[in-house]
Amino acid sequence: MEEMCTAVQIKDTEDSVYASAVVSGNSRNIGVYGILRAVLDLETRGAHAIGVSVQVILPTYAYESRLKEMFRCMEEKCAAWGIAMTCAKAEVSPAVSQAVVSVTAVGRWLLYTSEAADEPPCGERGGAGTGDETNNMEAHR
Repeated sequence: MEEMCTAVQIKDTEDSVYASAVVSGNSRNIGVYGILRAVLDLETRGAHAIGVSVQVILPTYAYESRLKEMFRCMEEKCAAWGIAMTCAKAEVSPAVSQAVVSVTAVGRWLLYTSEAADEPPCGERGGAGTGDETNNMEAHR
């Protein structure tokens, strides 16, 4: 089973945790779905998401207005959830027939805050959560 996130210790009392998700589709909200998947992977580990990096690959026939609407939706949701969009890249490719969105989320996981402090946020525990990434983010704050 593939591990859904990695952790890097920044200080003695804080870890930086990363999770990635790749989604594809034709919805203007496909980027929001990708952000939800990556952020909820962090949340299931007990990490609080602080930023996301988003890369979008669109088919050559896609209009710029579609890309702008996708990023507007993602920026709106990130602002509402208190998550910074740290990087936003886009390109077109004849190799894809629908939008492909890759999201990397970064979060903070504070060490020594519970009895499970000796247990890393990512490791032997396997995959991240139930797979129900359509949960409303406000319910997790």
